[in-house]
Order: sequence, then structure tokens, then C-alpha cells
Amino acid sequence: MNGRSAPHVGSEALQLAEAKFRTLVEQLPAIVWAAALDGRTTYVSPQVERILGTPVEAWIDDPEAWGRQIHPEDRARVLATMAQAQAAGVKYRCEYRFLRADGRVVWVLDEAVVVHDGEGRPVGVQGVALDITERKQAAEEAAARTREIETLHRISEIVRTGRPLDDIYFKITAEVEAAIGFSRAAIVLYDEAAGCLVHKGVRGLPRGSDGGDFVAGLDDTFSGIVVRTGQPFVWIEGEPLPGPLPTSAISSGTRAFLGVPMIVGGRVIGALSVGDLTAHPIEPRLVPLAAGIANHVATLIERAGAMTTSVNIFVASRAAA
Repeated sequence: MNGRSAPHVGSEALQLAEAKFRTLVEQLPAIVWAAALDGRTTYVSPQVERILGTPVEAWIDDPEAWGRQIHPEDRARVLATMAQAQAAGVKYRCEYRFLRADGRVVWVLDEAVVVHDGEGRPVGVQGVALDITERKQAAEEAAARTREIETLHRISEIVRTGRPLDDIYFKITAEVEAAIGFSRAAIVLYDEAAGCLVHKGVRGLPRGSDGGDFVAGLDDTFSGIVVRTGQPFVWIEGEPLPGPLPTSAISSGTRAFLGVPMIVGGRVIGALSVGDLTAHPIEPRLVPLAAGIANHVATLIERAGAMTTSVNIFVASRAAA
């Protein structure tokens, strides 16, 4: 005999098995969790702090922490799905978003099962939430690229129709409006000799006093910044501007703006811009999307003979209310 009783040996083995399991769980690239039927979190693995920026104690001590951190647009759906699964005693599987305290969005694939006691009564829920943010971002980037290609194709077809230029401008602004996701748009031709911008194809923006094209000075619009610098320009209300706030009616009330130059043969011939009358973040992916559309539109219009040497195209979308 080595002096250790059988129960003591069994206890050590159980502790060792639990330690190995805990080590495995805590090394997974996912959040392992358990909850009571009333929604209280009874266990959550340490990865919750790395993935969601939330300390383990916060989820254990606060019964509302999990639900509160779910993205507001997903919360009702997720809570309803889990409640239905618990009521039916079936497996739960859902993709949704969490909001970290720093504002970043984390996508998870959450799978859980209802745990039953020896008599078949439900006693809790156990699950694993896998971080799928990179996969979601890759899918969004692929979708954005697909939208860009489709938009470029449609714009090519519009230019090839041989319609009157004003019709072409108006149809192009509709495509840009849809592709970039803003509700206001205009094609602005820059007359270098006159030093003014002539807005055509206007959608949801002020028109000229006679109901025709809107004309503004180069220094009076956000598009003028893009034309002068030949660089992308992103601005949200509250951020500094390189000069005075534009005063033209076409820019009045704009609280979020994105503009990219159109370049042909090393020469800036225009700018594609979108804006909103409500201040909100502008997704970084929209910059290359807008740039691809802008340069393609510039080339097509120039080849179609739709521009003079000094023309600039500006699209100011959703300079919102």
C-alpha cells in the first residue's frame, strides 16, 4: 500500500481531469459559457475578456451583462431564439454581434444546448461562442467588391447608350447613390475657367433657382476640397476642416462627407463624393469602393466625349437632414 486510500486517489484523478479540461477550454479561440434557466451566467471562460473586452466577473456578477452587450439590432432576435430553444429543450445556434466597450463590433457563432438532470428536467444551458469576425469581414469585403463590379458594369452600359448627357448624369447618380448607400447625389462639373462647380443629375439636393443645374464656387463646397487637393477627403461634423465650413446651399447642413478624386492620365478631372445631413461614421471600405467607381466613371465619360478639358465630376450623396 502506498498510504493513499482509493477515495483519495479518485479525488486526485478527478481534480487532474478537471484541470486538463479547464486548460483545454481556456485555450480555445472561443467563449465557453454556462447559464441558469433564468439567464444568470454561472460560468464563462477567460477568453471573454480578450474577445469582448469584458472581465469574467462582470458577466458573473451582472445577470444583464450578456444581453446588454449584444448589438441593439440583434438583441431581440437573439433573446427570442434562445427563449424558444430553452422552452423546446432543443439545440440553439445563432450568429450575432456583440458591441465591445471600445465600440468595436465582434461577430460570434453561438451554439448551446439545454442541460437536463437525471430525470430529464432542464436545469441550465451550456454553450460555445466562436469569434467569426474575420470571416464576416471577408464576406463583407467580397460583397462590396461584387457590388462595385456590378455598378461599374451598369455605368458602362449607361454611358454606351448614347443618351443626352443630362440623362446619363442622372442615371449615374442613381447608381452611385445605391452603391455607396447614401440618399443624395449630384454630378458636379468643374469649370476651371469660371472657377465654379456645376451640379448635374441632382438627387435630393438643392437645384438652381430656375430648377436647372446648381452652380457654386469652388471654395463654397466640400467637393472643392477634393478637387483642389486631388486626395480622398472624409469628414464628420466636429472634426477639423482644412478651411472654412463651406457656405453653399449644396453643402449646407452636411454633417458627414466622403469625396474621392477622379484621375485620368495622371490628371484630376473630378471627384466622386457622398454626404449626409446626419453625423455618422463612414465605413473605411467605402473609400476604395467610391474611388473605383469614380475613376471608371471619369474614364468612360471622357471617352464618350462627355467632358471638356476642365470638367470635374462630383457626387454629393445624402448630405442629409
